[in-house]
Amino acid sequence: NFACVFFIKPERWLFKLQNLLWLNVKYLKNCVKPNSNISLSLRFIEVFTSSELYDNINQNCMTASGFNSLSPDFKSHILGKIWDFLIRKGYYALLRLVLDNNVPDSLLISARPPTPLASSLLDLFTRPLILKTEKKSYFFQTLLQDIFTQDPSPQITCFLLPAFACKHDVITIDTILTAIYPDNLAFNFRATPSLLYTFVYLISK
Repeated sequence: NFACVFFIKPERWLFKLQNLLWLNVKYLKNCVKPNSNISLSLRFIEVFTSSELYDNINQNCMTASGFNSLSPDFKSHILGKIWDFLIRKGYYALLRLVLDNNVPDSLLISARPPTPLASSLLDLFTRPLILKTEKKSYFFQTLLQDIFTQDPSPQITCFLLPAFACKHDVITIDTILTAIYPDNLAFNFRATPSLLYTFVYLISK
């Protein structure tokens, strides 16, 4: 039973899982040409970063003989470590490459994903931000740094930014202020017109 094995030595399995996830994220970088087959790698990332998976592990441990329920913080702890590992290695920058190269650039401004791939990418951009973890501010800071300090592509201005602006329960005014407030900065943002536009756009919506 994978759930119970994971429960016995979670840190050992976590190290392996983090590296497998990173291999799949790096694979996306090698498939940035339009129509590249990235579905398997994306699916691997979606499955093993889903909160439902770790809820199921918890449930399976409750029903398996000799095991108690995992800590209520188990899911947040594991996913927090996974996202911290991936984001520090450049997760957001690589997702932007996939977005820019595999989603059409002939877009009208809309928060609605123009393709199924765009919908999957939006979900993967958002997952670290909905996690209940003390690192949420760092995750959002890194997203801003890696995605919105560069000149925006049509995919960013016409889809990703409007989509983020509609996620009022995820990106709140407090989220933005916490990310840019000097006492909470672990690094300095590059001051660019694109970043300023991003702040104004998100706050105005």
